[in-house]
Amino acid sequence: MVSVFISNRAASARVEMYPNRGDGLETLVQEFGEYLIDIEGISNPDLAELYFNDEKLIALRSPAPGVGRWIWSVAFYAGEAEFLLVPPAGRRRTIKIIVNPDTRKLERAQFDRMLSDIMDDSYALFALSGYRRGFAGARHLRPPPLAKLEYIRSRVSEIETSVKLISARPVRRIQKEQAVSLLGRARQLTGIDISRSLGRRRIGQIKSAGHLPRALNGCYPIIVEQWKSVEDTDVREHREIKGTLLKWSTWLNLVARTLKSTAHDDDLANERAKWVSRCRRLSARIERLAGIQPFSAVAPSFAGLTPSHVFFRRPGYRQFFRHATDMRNGIGSLGGTFLDLPLARTFELYELWVYLRLVRAALQLRGIASIDGEKVFAQPDVGITLRGDQICVDIGAGAELCFQRTFLEYWKTDTGIGTFSRNVRPDISLQFDEGEKIVVLDAKYRVGASLNEAITSIHTYRDAVVAAKDDRFSRPVVAAYVVSPFKASIGEDWQSTAMPMRLFHPVYREKFKFGGISMAPGLSLAEVQDGLRRILDDAVS
Repeated sequence: MVSVFISNRAASARVEMYPNRGDGLETLVQEFGEYLIDIEGISNPDLAELYFNDEKLIALRSPAPGVGRWIWSVAFYAGEAEFLLVPPAGRRRTIKIIVNPDTRKLERAQFDRMLSDIMDDSYALFALSGYRRGFAGARHLRPPPLAKLEYIRSRVSEIETSVKLISARPVRRIQKEQAVSLLGRARQLTGIDISRSLGRRRIGQIKSAGHLPRALNGCYPIIVEQWKSVEDTDVREHREIKGTLLKWSTWLNLVARTLKSTAHDDDLANERAKWVSRCRRLSARIERLAGIQPFSAVAPSFAGLTPSHVFFRRPGYRQFFRHATDMRNGIGSLGGTFLDLPLARTFELYELWVYLRLVRAALQLRGIASIDGEKVFAQPDVGITLRGDQICVDIGAGAELCFQRTFLEYWKTDTGIGTFSRNVRPDISLQFDEGEKIVVLDAKYRVGASLNEAITSIHTYRDAVVAAKDDRFSRPVVAAYVVSPFKASIGEDWQSTAMPMRLFHPVYREKFKFGGISMAPGLSLAEVQDGLRRILDDAVS
């Protein structure tokens, strides 16, 4: 019998993960860890192959005869992990375990929330941009961004859960159903059934009325009609859910074809090639959902989900309606190079997420109802594309919030505002009075001790940017902060608080206009606005 074991390379704890789940497996596997996977019970283990997310793992020297060993390094990954064991002979096996997140950074659910916020904030900015072009489904033939595919994949398991919940307790309706039978075989006849049948069916007559009512004078219907109340699951909500599932399945199949036809010289060709099989598997999973009860017995409706009391009040239906909104955002035609990133480059998505959250919070805070769309969006022939860098949004009162604006040497600029050494490009810059006052925000997807290195960059921005006027120089950067998902433990006295927690101490930040700001996906716009108020206070104080 085939057995698979996993052990932590650092702690040497060994737990069975297949076919039986050993004690401690739930807590053993952690994000960013390194593990050894041993397989026993197969012939020629040196010829076997083990895949994680369609990527072949590195095989190590066998520790004992009949044992195959592989090394698995977990990067940014949290949630269900799927392995595929391909032995030299015999059937393949799929093994699933759960990877626990590194709680200091983003959990997988927070990564999904970050992508959802990026798309929601982009749509909100688009609505203020003056364009009148809708975000329809992605009908073009370009490959969709990888980050959106990651987002969609994470939604499929939740969709399965909600559909199975609906299947266990589906909504039913009561309707009348006609039954036609011979008089002798009918059961529970009523006077109404007999009188209705006398007017529509063949009539027989007997001399001795017997048990027939005397008023019929010996006449009776040979065939009777009965209308019975029956429960039926053919309701509008089920038809719409089935149509929605089939649309998603079809879209994923089309995506697989598009990714397969991508040019081989594309830098992302290898990563996209993995998604061909993934999209097909996701499509098959969703199509299977459309074939279970109560959806198998109804015709699909492709008009989309219509809000109703069923979708708002029933738990399974409410969950599905929410997931459908997430899928609509994921399938929508929002694009941009920033989304074409694998999970390993989450830090770039984090930078954009911080910027869009701050922009949307600033616009609401100041009551601004329109923006210059050309500074935020590009309009190619198909779809709407969010610019990946050099975005600037006017947030009122002579202030601009910019994403990855480049500061050149000051003598090369018209304003005289730039650097005196080399070009620098902070992630986010908040500029007042035509750039005479600047707050620099450097978004870092880092936590803990690694933040100590991150402060070097904000020191650089603070010191390198100057404003030159009549051979006199001033320092326009009035505040500089690192933005991180790190949740710091802050003591009462900032001087006795260890680094990097000291950066987040409110007294330290107020005193030096320098430090750290904590922002992790899940913050409401109101919470982001509170942090933005403190930043604005630093700029004008």
